[in-house]
Amino acid sequence: MAPPGVAPALEVAGANVIFLAARSSDTAVLTAVDGQTGTTVWQTPVGTFDDVPAACADDASAVCVSGALRDDGLAASVPLRFDAATGRRRHAPRISGPGPRELGPGLYDAGTRLPERLAAVRAGAVAWDRPLARIFPLAGATSDYGWNFGRLDRLGLFVGSIGVTPATRRGRDVYDVARFRVAGFRIADGVVRWRTRGYYECNLLPCLGASQAGYSTSEGRGGGETVGLRLVERGDLSFSRAHPTARGVVSTDARAVIEGFSPASGRTLWRFDAGRNRGLIDGRLIPAQTGAHTVILAGAGGRLIALDLAGGGRRGVPATARGWCRKTIVYRQKQGYAVEAGTAETYIGQYALSWCSARSQQPLAPPPAVPAFVGDIGARNAGVVAWSDSAGVIAAPPA
Repeated sequence: MAPPGVAPALEVAGANVIFLAARSSDTAVLTAVDGQTGTTVWQTPVGTFDDVPAACADDASAVCVSGALRDDGLAASVPLRFDAATGRRRHAPRISGPGPRELGPGLYDAGTRLPERLAAVRAGAVAWDRPLARIFPLAGATSDYGWNFGRLDRLGLFVGSIGVTPATRRGRDVYDVARFRVAGFRIADGVVRWRTRGYYECNLLPCLGASQAGYSTSEGRGGGETVGLRLVERGDLSFSRAHPTARGVVSTDARAVIEGFSPASGRTLWRFDAGRNRGLIDGRLIPAQTGAHTVILAGAGGRLIALDLAGGGRRGVPATARGWCRKTIVYRQKQGYAVEAGTAETYIGQYALSWCSARSQQPLAPPPAVPAFVGDIGARNAGVVAWSDSAGVIAAPPA
């Protein structure tokens, strides 16, 4: 179980696999099971939760999640901490705000508006708390319309992007995609080190050094990116207010450029012109992957290109090229949640992975042996690589 706009995820801590297990339409228990036997090791009291559990950024022996427990009277959501081995509740930093939610490892939206605030935790305490506008000085900047942040401990930086409030025109929410910004700001005090145009794409595209797995561990939480990726765009992207789950409409003048950049400075290392690539602009396309950080996508002229996301190298590939495609699994629940237009029942799942045609992304029967990087997305054990598509779990020997 996960909040409607957040894909469910597992936290692996030693032998324990930790996740949210549903108890009703809107409550859950944080649960740890033994990864080998499936036996329940510990569970928390019933509660409501605003994000998925993950290793605490400042304490690898604890698991963090935002929520409210029934034992506390289901009061306002707060950051919660539990011992990953035993489930014992630990002291958690108190962020001042009505329902903080975690936007990245140790980075929180405090829940206040006018002004919206960001806060960070470090060494078991609140390190800083400041208006969002001091980091992203954009009119209408807000996490209510999305976010994507990474924590790069080796650089002492958070790197990421925040959403912006759309304009409303003729029954549609309209985003000027040129307004997005990427910022690098210090974990210790929130001071901005650099700021550029674009939207942060790590966690969405396979950045060099980043984890691609659908689970996290205290040993490999991510944050190892050595080359960042951002999408620099122009034009409009709009969505129907009456049908918020319908695909967005990309304006005819929209264009997208993928940039590799230095996470330390924001400096551009290379650029790739993707033209009017609707899938990149509306956020629905994850390009077919052929290597640990190599993808196939159409360039500005429509020709398929294999792009090395580490160094920007590229080469043409035939229209019949194949790779590994990921698509978000969308599911429905009878118990919906409130949106501005009424009630929505659509929830976001993890990615399905399939061997596919790179251009159409149509799934194909998997090959008899698979490359090693597929195990970085799925899992590997006992001489086999395993992954999930929309129909189930598949395993094959490594190539």
